[in-house]
Amino acid sequence: MVLHDMNQAIRYSDRIIVMKEGRIVGEGAPESVMTEEMIMATYQVKVAVKSDEQSGLYMVPVGI
Repeated sequence: MVLHDMNQAIRYSDRIIVMKEGRIVGEGAPESVMTEEMIMATYQVKVAVKSDEQSGLYMVPVGI
């Protein structure tokens, strides 16, 4: 499945591939790939990666 919404990708995927300009820059389990550093390096967007019992892992934009 292809998802462009990062929070949906985290929630519904066992494995994620992060791409930039047609190249794979990250691959693996959501909790290991979808880090604040990866999102900043790939998309130049500052996010906070959070987690709670009900929602699991999710991201929120910071400073927009």
